[in-house]
Amino acid sequence: MPHLLPLFIKFVAMAVSLGLLLGAVLSLLPGWTIVLLAVVLTLLSYGGDLMMIPRVKNPTAVLAGIGLVFVLVLLTVLIFTGNSAETWVGAVIAGVIVGAFEYPYHNYLRSKIMSMKGNSLVN
Repeated sequence: MPHLLPLFIKFVAMAVSLGLLLGAVLSLLPGWTIVLLAVVLTLLSYGGDLMMIPRVKNPTAVLAGIGLVFVLVLLTVLIFTGNSAETWVGAVIAGVIVGAFEYPYHNYLRSKIMSMKGNSLVN
């Protein structure tokens, strides 16, 4: 149960940032795709966070999160819209926005979740 709140926080941050950027500002993806992308990114990145944060420093984990977001957003947008400068710019900006969220989020995870014995994938 201690993982529900961090998952929810991460999903809301992903959905809002991707929705505003890829849906409202750049109009690159339909809403259902943004929600599905946010769910996939949330689950993959949260699992990665639980494995990486105990082993590496925060900047390394943030860069891994930026890379994951960049690649998945780029692939998703390429499938739906094709190759354009807007596609690449959107993927880069999405990575940077999520990276800005990830830094304090990792500190939250480290202090609230990782400090509880038995609550990480790495014991």
